[in-house]
Amino acid sequence: MTQASQILVCTYQADGSYTLNASPDITCFVPYGEWANMLPLSIILYVIFGGGAILFFVLVYIYSRFLRARTISLAKQIRTHKIKIARTAHLSRIPSSDMGDDETDEDEDAHNIDGELQSLEKKQDAVINWTKNFDM
Repeated sequence: MTQASQILVCTYQADGSYTLNASPDITCFVPYGEWANMLPLSIILYVIFGGGAILFFVLVYIYSRFLRARTISLAKQIRTHKIKIARTAHLSRIPSSDMGDDETDEDEDAHNIDGELQSLEKKQDAVINWTKNFDM
């Protein structure tokens, strides 16, 4: 970008013309010669650089919004799954007339459900912490 902007840095000469500071043998602001050939390329570089920077930041913003929406969706899915697990745990603890009073099975079920809930909470925390990096 520094080189592209040098085409616009010219000095007024005694004969009424302008010459390029970087190369005094090139006359500025004329419709012919080397300066006229360099001008379109400089303009294109400015447009690409400026437009590219704007596009980059717009895409980063859109991506952060996508991550936020995904985090909310995952949190809702995890909450729903926790509710299903809690209901299953509650229903499995209701004694059935067919089944004997086997406490070891109930303890094992409760341990499995607690482990699954802890695993889901860890995943939820990891997703939330990961997306905090992208908050704007």
